[in-house]
Amino acid sequence: MKKYYIVEKGKKSGPFNLEELRMKNINLDTLIWFDGQQDWDKAKNIKELEIIIKTPNKRKRLFWFLIIAVIAILYLILTVEDESINSYENNEFEYQNTEIETPEIISNKYEKEQLQKLIEAIDYDNPITNDYAVKLASYFPGDYNIGQVCNIYDYIVKRWKYVNDSDKKENIRSASRSINNNLAGDCDDFAILIAAMIESIGGDARVSFAYNDEGGHAFTEVLATNSKEDMQLIVDEINYLYGTSSFRIYYYNDKKGRCWLNLDWFGEPQHPGGQYYKYDKRTIYYPSGNPPYFEFE
Repeated sequence: MKKYYIVEKGKKSGPFNLEELRMKNINLDTLIWFDGQQDWDKAKNIKELEIIIKTPNKRKRLFWFLIIAVIAILYLILTVEDESINSYENNEFEYQNTEIETPEIISNKYEKEQLQKLIEAIDYDNPITNDYAVKLASYFPGDYNIGQVCNIYDYIVKRWKYVNDSDKKENIRSASRSINNNLAGDCDDFAILIAAMIESIGGDARVSFAYNDEGGHAFTEVLATNSKEDMQLIVDEINYLYGTSSFRIYYYNDKKGRCWLNLDWFGEPQHPGGQYYKYDKRTIYYPSGNPPYFEFE
């Protein structure tokens, strides 16, 4: 029987079977994880939970909306009257601006925490990570170039040993830890290591956490060029480095015109620009951005 874990008041709890989960009164945004799912996801995105998710009754919501609206109107009326009196007596006022967390900000807490973890894990300035990257890039000496990216990718992907995380806790390992672990870990560890090594030699990388109906996956993309017109030169060079002209090179052209080359381990043969993981949605993190940020796709 499938067992589920949930996040309650900021803490992980479980496991629960489906009937026990029903008693927990989970809502659409409750974070859920179960064995076989790569990453935590919101309950509304897990199909088998639709029948037990508690959604607000529309009539109750309308009732409380009307109550709040009436209170707000009365408050505004009283405030205007009070300010009119005060303005007659004293022309100096002090207003306190209070930041209220909206539902959108609250729902993004997970992404903000994930971004902070990635900033710490992509330790490109760590001597272990930096020296490892420089050693591999040195096979194509000179300024930062696609040959260095290809050699780093080849070396790591051919030696990577997949080891799944514990079902009790998701671990975000730093790049230097993965190197010390003899290049072992899960998909997010691989993505973090690739991103950190690219950043170590002067490149720009971003990390995606992507999801479909079957689960989730993490992967890294490297900024290949700021112009789509120049991307064909990168494509030709990758094919040349691998002694072929038949590789289909996968990359993402964003709204700013930048081309992000896929560095995931999917596809055969494995090479930079291999096939993308088939996702329905993803969160893209820019840990080395100025400032660091994330966006949804």
